[in-house]
Amino acid sequence: MNPAGGDIASLIESLAHSDRAVVRTAIDSLVTIGHERPEVRESLNRLLQEVSSEKRWPVAYTLGQLSQPSSSCLDTLMEALGSEDPDIRWATLQLLIRLGKNDKRILPLISDLLNSESPTQRRIAVYCLRGLGLLEDRSVQLQCLGDKDPLVRVAAVIALSKQSRLSEDVLSVLVRLNANDTDSRVRNVAGFALERLGISPDKFSSK
Repeated sequence: MNPAGGDIASLIESLAHSDRAVVRTAIDSLVTIGHERPEVRESLNRLLQEVSSEKRWPVAYTLGQLSQPSSSCLDTLMEALGSEDPDIRWATLQLLIRLGKNDKRILPLISDLLNSESPTQRRIAVYCLRGLGLLEDRSVQLQCLGDKDPLVRVAAVIALSKQSRLSEDVLSVLVRLNANDTDSRVRNVAGFALERLGISPDKFSSK
């Protein structure tokens, strides 16, 4: 595949198209071409600095699949974890998990999102850490379980239910969430988690 410069320009222009299928096709084509044509990456990096914030995600998502992404590209991907569009969140989540296995810059950025003002970013950050196998720090576990947003607590419970070992204080919090959380979704998922972990709430009844 050796498209002319005009074809590449047309594909890049299509990243801003209103039709999601057109954008998806443009991303896939640019990723294929960009591995062999460094000018594609150069053009996309310039474009990332020029377009408005609402049009940056397709550009950053394409760049993230081509080479080690720039700081601007990573910042855009982190912002996308708080998108109202679940498809964008999911695609970005999968890309960051893949990148995070080799790029040491990813983990600190994801960890910072646990303190974001956006509950959506905090929730997806939990899933990112789970996907990277990096949700083992006790203080991080307790922070996520104590988040003020119920859906973040749900995400944390789901993620921790798949851990092989949890400290007693974390298990105690799961028992408390199952018994007393103000949100029924949290109570229910905590109950399922305790069952999956083989933990009886009675074990903590006297603590």
